[in-house]
Amino acid sequence: MAAWKEACAVESATLLVPSGCSFMITSTIFSRPCKSGIVFQIDGVVMPPAGPDCWPKKDSNNNKQWLV
Repeated sequence: MAAWKEACAVESATLLVPSGCSFMITSTIFSRPCKSGIVFQIDGVVMPPAGPDCWPKKDSNNNKQWLV
């Protein structure tokens, strides 16, 4: 989340997942007042936890927020 905080602090930013790199994320909400729009450039792999048992439950407040 440090990369997100830094990206929000500048006028123009790209949050990059480099080619050849893999990152496992859990349910994540990117929010904060940012100075401008942020570009997500995913050249590598962003993986969810193994299986839907780890995903937000249907009655969860964030079950409609997905990065696709």
